[in-house]
Amino acid sequence: MIHFELHTIDWNAISAIATTLALIFAYWSIHASNKQAQKSNEFQLKLLKKENEQKGLDEFIHKVIEIYDAVNPLDILNYSSKFMNDKFTDQDRIAIEENANNDQINCVRLNVLMLQMDKLESAKSLIIELGDIRETYGYWMRNMNLISMSFDKQYLSNSKDFIVKAMQEMRDICIRYNPEYESYIQSICNSDLDIKEQCMKILECFETELSMQLQQKRKNFEKHLYDYVKAEQMRINSII
Repeated sequence: MIHFELHTIDWNAISAIATTLALIFAYWSIHASNKQAQKSNEFQLKLLKKENEQKGLDEFIHKVIEIYDAVNPLDILNYSSKFMNDKFTDQDRIAIEENANNDQINCVRLNVLMLQMDKLESAKSLIIELGDIRETYGYWMRNMNLISMSFDKQYLSNSKDFIVKAMQEMRDICIRYNPEYESYIQSICNSDLDIKEQCMKILECFETELSMQLQQKRKNFEKHLYDYVKAEQMRINSII
């Protein structure tokens, strides 16, 4: 006779089911853990990218502002006015020479920045604009240095050469910015004034025009710099 024991427990089957459930639970736990780790890694990478991008922007702006601050239109008006009114001192001459040296250093800094930002068109356009401002300031610095040297006793033998060279460049730059200067400056050169007096007259035109040019260029640059920083900061903030 066969007896069916309905209440007999099949422990082997239960054990197999329990093992299967444990494996499934372990799989999903590992999967969830890996997914969480992946999200964490992605977040860390984004955070690192954001920090690097922010650092790069801050360093770029610092370098740009450092060069920009060295270009002061008031220097042109101040030193030119003192020179034309015979109030130019040896300390002023030394300051002009130091500024001329700093201007050359800033020229190198701009070239380095251009190389560093070679693939960033928006940054390159800012550097080019800043370079134009520095170049305009450099025109005045270079010629003011020549003129001041012409009045220095130690350069007395080359005095006329310095003045002629400065007059020629100041004339060319004035006409480049405003062709109406040509006839006026020519009348100065044809006058009976001695060469130093002619130089002072041309310097007056030169410092007025360059000061106006610099003020306008600085105004445009400040707007473009603000727009650039705003756009870059929004981009960096959107990384996370």
